[in-house]
Amino acid sequence: MRYIQGRDNLSCTIFVPWDCNNHCKFCTSKAMYKTRECSMDAILYQIKKINENPFIKEFVLTGGEPLADINKLQILLDAIEKPVYVNTTFPLTENKDEIIKFLNNSNIAGINISRHIHQGFYENVLPFTEFYKIKIPIKMNVVISQKFDINEFMEFIEPLRCLNLDKFLICLRADYRNITKDNLKNRDDVFDSLMDKFEYLYSGGCMVCNDDRFYDDDFTISYHRGMEQSLVSYGHRRYVNDVIVTIDGMVYPDWNFVSDIGFEKWLFGAFDLDDDMSEYEKDTKYIEWIIDKKYLEMQKDKVNKGEIIFAPSGEVYVMDMVGKPQKLHPSLESSAHFKFYQRNGIHAKFMERPPYPSEKQSIGGCYSSGIGSC
Repeated sequence: MRYIQGRDNLSCTIFVPWDCNNHCKFCTSKAMYKTRECSMDAILYQIKKINENPFIKEFVLTGGEPLADINKLQILLDAIEKPVYVNTTFPLTENKDEIIKFLNNSNIAGINISRHIHQGFYENVLPFTEFYKIKIPIKMNVVISQKFDINEFMEFIEPLRCLNLDKFLICLRADYRNITKDNLKNRDDVFDSLMDKFEYLYSGGCMVCNDDRFYDDDFTISYHRGMEQSLVSYGHRRYVNDVIVTIDGMVYPDWNFVSDIGFEKWLFGAFDLDDDMSEYEKDTKYIEWIIDKKYLEMQKDKVNKGEIIFAPSGEVYVMDMVGKPQKLHPSLESSAHFKFYQRNGIHAKFMERPPYPSEKQSIGGCYSSGIGSC
């Protein structure tokens, strides 16, 4: 079976190992917190491996309630090496100002706040009037759980108009249980209602979701329709559109939480140099990553801290202070890692760049047309 990156912004969603106090009707994760054992260590172990996969572009922390424990949340943020988004209801607690300060000073790329027209919460949540205090981008998710009424929606968002929120998106989300591949791209009654009230911007999406954008003088509105299952199979090809890590550190390619050894091998690049990878020969970027990964593993004990490594694909790495190769972007002079070593008086040594493997030239049995395929 061949696994292929589906959506361009392929993300890894992590269920934080602590629960929330809500019982949203559309939530499918509540049972997980009752039947599985939370393990921070297991999740951190998976994050460390997933960080290395260049096809995972970002992480999403969901729950549960990520903001219910900002100390534990910081542990997860420190472990993640890519942009991070946080899903939350933003409970209205005594330390709400501390939480807002935490968000504004964190490396979180954006926060997704749930607010629903027909669905209340079991605990008080941050009111609209305090959204302006949050300085990172906000996406307000509004799940459509009943028949959509455009006038009711306009009344719902009216209190937000006077706040002049910067980097703010309202995301109307269809109930994914009603979305199939047959109606995914249809223009339904919700779309028509939004067209009557707002200006149309564009449509986007991927194999398993559709996103229509609208705007007026105050807001940008997204109407998002996503399928319940996101792993798409055609013959021997499986298109990965989501990576999910549950509260016990288990990793899955879809929301039905079915383990898949082949997927895990693809995700972690767990191929040996003599494995047959002929079915991946068209996925040149994936082959390059595997070759680089194996090459860096072979160089680990030969390279000193602060030394520059040119990988077979041409990517440039530096061995950091804990003996882990870190990619330099986009040039050595502008690289934060390179400047770090300069500031600390470490003179990076340039290692000779190895030749890129061709059909007749190999490194440990790795070929550009596949590992062990010739």
